Amino acid sequence: MVQGRLGNGSGSAEAAARLERGVDECRHGPRFLLETSQLVGIAGDRRKAERESVRRVARALGNSDLRRWSADEITGFRRMAPMLACIPDLEHWSARDKHLLTRIVRGKGSRRERDYTLLASRHRRFNTAVEHLANQAPPEI
Repeated sequence: MVQGRLGNGSGSAEAAARLERGVDECRHGPRFLLETSQLVGIAGDRRKAERESVRRVARALGNSDLRRWSADEITGFRRMAPMLACIPDLEHWSARDKHLLTRIVRGKGSRRERDYTLLASRHRRFNTAVEHLANQAPPEI
């Protein structure tokens, strides 16, 4: 279980490092790169795949209007959207889980990385999803 591996959810440096490694493994692993383009049906066009990921995740979270978000928050969202688009059941998460995930995404764009780290380390469903994505074997290419 992720909670045990991340510690007590206090936002410790160890928890932050583990969470960030999981996000990075998801974001940069071969499985992730292949699935993002397959997920959005745009093989070979990374920019289009990223834009489609942003659109799909925004819709799943109920955040299609980003006009109230700062430029940094939108950048954080764009960076996380391809990974979040790989979460198979994101659109079925509870309203509370989606709201908390939205706060995590906005925290990623905060001037203080600590905001993101604290929020992310305490969201059990997000941690479970990231761990699941990070632990999947890359496909045979």
